[in-house]
Amino acid sequence: MNLFKCTDELTAGVKAAASAGGATPSSVLQSYIDAAEAMLVADVAANKAIGRFGADAVKQHRAAKSNGGDGDAAAAGAGEKCVVMTICNTG
Repeated sequence: MNLFKCTDELTAGVKAAASAGGATPSSVLQSYIDAAEAMLVADVAANKAIGRFGADAVKQHRAAKSNGGDGDAAAAGAGEKCVVMTICNTG
């Protein structure tokens, strides 16, 4: 998720909601909340897809190894391993 892009989109959304006819503070706030929740849903879906791809790659890598010892831990950085291993364990 690109936080700068998200803040730009949220700012533009708030400005558009505020300039709409009949806008109220509540309607502008609800517009902001709706946009932020949509971003969250998209971000979670993207992270799950990344995790699934990484999990498949790790599983294939392990299946292809014959000596089973070295290299598995170095296959991905620490951040990627957390997501990938979560998907491996939870599907």
